[in-house]
Amino acid sequence: MTLAEVRELFAYNAWANRRFFAALEPLPAESYFRDLKNSHGGLHGTLCHIVWAEQLWLNRWLGKPNPAVPQGRDLTTLAAAGARWEAIETERDAFLTGLAERRLDETVAVKPSTAGVCAHVPRDVSPRGRSFDLSPGTTRHAAPTGGRDAAGDGADRVLSRASRPRHVTG
Repeated sequence: MTLAEVRELFAYNAWANRRFFAALEPLPAESYFRDLKNSHGGLHGTLCHIVWAEQLWLNRWLGKPNPAVPQGRDLTTLAAAGARWEAIETERDAFLTGLAERRLDETVAVKPSTAGVCAHVPRDVSPRGRSFDLSPGTTRHAAPTGGRDAAGDGADRVLSRASRPRHVTG
């Protein structure tokens, strides 16, 4: 994985998130806030989870503490989620601008909220693996479970052994 590929993945992530926000804007409040009985309740809960996870990973890369409110539960409206996401995107853009190629070879220790420590080397995983600690997407779901099938539905099995975070003991 090159620095150019990392930046391209984040540009795609920003584009996709903007499309998601734009698609939600015209929805009536009852549809947007409806509890769909899924992992995060519904559209609003899922969006808040995404925004929270984006902030969580950025904070980890910057050496900051985890977001104060888990899962974005402090975001009560689509506008609030959008404002938070734009702030995260601005800060991440600055991070990526200053990111050096050599940083992709550094081991990054992450302490998931579930316990333990995971070690990641971003360049160790191919772009197709989709699970390296500087990319949006599956890592934020793989890291807390160590690649195990957290939901029990087989979805986590798509991660190859090579793309799973390595757990460090001690």
